Amino acid sequence: MNEKIIRQIGDCKVTITFGESNPDLKENIMWAMTENYKNRIAEKGDKAVRSDEKKKTA
Repeated sequence: MNEKIIRQIGDCKVTITFGESNPDLKENIMWAMTENYKNRIAEKGDKAVRSDEKKKTA
């Protein structure tokens, strides 16, 4: 049985289909997506902290 994940991101429709040939693939992709998301959030937080530090020293 195949499983599909469909997401609309802006103007793009993203479809990921997972088959039975590699059962660990879904978990690996979801893990990579989660790590990427956490890194982007951390980068935004770092930029906000740097921005606050500039305001305090000005």
